Amino acid sequence: MIEQIEVGSEIARRFDPFMPVKVAFWFKVVDGYDWELCIASDRIDEKNLDDGHAEVLKLIREQNTPYIDLFRIRLANSSDPLATALLKEREKYPGSRVGIRVGEGWFGDRAIEGAYIYPESIIAEKERASAH
Repeated sequence: MIEQIEVGSEIARRFDPFMPVKVAFWFKVVDGYDWELCIASDRIDEKNLDDGHAEVLKLIREQNTPYIDLFRIRLANSSDPLATALLKEREKYPGSRVGIRVGEGWFGDRAIEGAYIYPESIIAEKERASAH
């Protein structure tokens, strides 16, 4: 899972200029097949979802890695119940510089086996590092 977390952070960071990312996280629904990466933005809606997926596909191709594919990435509006619930979990640890893991539970509108929530700072930190 470490490789997926690293690749997911890079995709979220690089997606941010296209549509500002409010929260990004990996999650696995109860009885689900595999972990999925969710990228949530206030700007994602039904009208531009295809554009968002095209951007993600471009970013995946640029990554050239076996650790992620388009079918494991979900784009959502920040008002999505799962995104809102996991954003609230992240807000319990303001200023955290590491990701937050949550265990099994009911979050928003679904039961999940677990989640890994990227810290808010990951996008800003990587942008500052690449500017130097």
